[in-house]
Amino acid sequence: MTRFWFPDAIEQQLEFQRRRGDGDVRRILAAVADLGVLTVADGVIALTPLGSRSVGAWLGLGTPTSDVLSVKVTLHESADPEIWRRLRVPADIRLDRFHQVLGAAMGWQDSHLHVFERGSDQYRFPDPDLDVRADREVTLGALLVHPGDRLDYEYDFGDSWQHDIVLEAVQHGDHDGPRCTDGAGRCPPEDVGGIPGYQNLRRVLADPEEDGHAEALQWLGIQHADDFDATDFSPERANAAIAGVLIAPPA
Repeated sequence: MTRFWFPDAIEQQLEFQRRRGDGDVRRILAAVADLGVLTVADGVIALTPLGSRSVGAWLGLGTPTSDVLSVKVTLHESADPEIWRRLRVPADIRLDRFHQVLGAAMGWQDSHLHVFERGSDQYRFPDPDLDVRADREVTLGALLVHPGDRLDYEYDFGDSWQHDIVLEAVQHGDHDGPRCTDGAGRCPPEDVGGIPGYQNLRRVLADPEEDGHAEALQWLGIQHADDFDATDFSPERANAAIAGVLIAPPA
């Protein structure tokens, strides 16, 4: 416990609250362990196989024994370089969770609306005024079944970042959760104005004599144009970002 919550507490009172909190956590862990979801031994907490399946399913992340989909996500009309990511995800991952994985791997901040589309069907956050299906009600594997199957994905209806999603392969066997295996190209800055705005930004950055060059540097928070590398991509950073968004269920 911190003094923020008990600004006038003395140390004895704080220690009492700590012991109470520790006791509550121990009782909860014991109850969950009795259900066979986890084990507690020598201070180490570990999920059992049942726990791994149950927690993954509850969070919408899929189960360890599901098929694995290899999908390629390409930012439509991106060039020099083309911006793309290759992802491996459980077939039974919920579409709202795949949205988080995709966004993290690309580098988006998840601060705008999104929609998946297949033909005339749309999947997104539910809206009673729109004929759309909630993306948390369908799995990615229900929409991408055979290699070559495709989905369209749009992020930020203002900038309209269009992504092409193509299923490359379906594999059987255990897996270690969603991850990015390959990719290229830096994610464009948010709110830059879509592909045309991003192309204009790069043009302005490339010429110190161009009107708006200094303003572009300031907007990006960099000192020199060379500090912005459009080819910059790291699978390690992409997977760290994916791990970050998978800690808690989506809102």
